[in-house]
Amino acid sequence: MRNARVFGLLAVIAVISALAVPPLWSALAPDHRVRPSDAAGTPPSAVNPAPKMGTLPPQPSPTQAEATEILRRRGYADISNPAAQPDGSWTAQAAKDVNGRKVTVIVDRSGNVAERPPSSEAGR
Repeated sequence: MRNARVFGLLAVIAVISALAVPPLWSALAPDHRVRPSDAAGTPPSAVNPAPKMGTLPPQPSPTQAEATEILRRRGYADISNPAAQPDGSWTAQAAKDVNGRKVTVIVDRSGNVAERPPSSEAGR
C-alpha cells in the first residue's frame, strides 16, 4: 500500500514537471521568434542597428549670428571680419584682453572656440 502511494505521488510529480518545464525553458531561452518588423527573418539588430561610435551625422554649421553670439558669451568683444570656412567653422577677429589686443578666433561646427595668435606672433 505504501509503495502504491509513493508511485502515485511520483506519477503526479512527473506529470506536473512535464507540464511546467517547457514553459520555463522557453522563458529562460533566448528569443528566436520572428517579429513583424523583421518579417524577412533578419535578426532585430540588423533591422535597427545601433549607431557606431564616430558615425553620428555631422552637426549643421552655426550661422554668422550664432557664431558671433557664441563668441560674445565666451567674453569676446569687438568681433569683426567673421568668415565662414569650407569645413563649416567660422573665423573672426575679436578682443578679449583688457588692453583690446585682437586675436583670431575659430568657432567650429560644434560651437567650440579656439584662439589663434595674430600671424605676426605665429613665427616666434
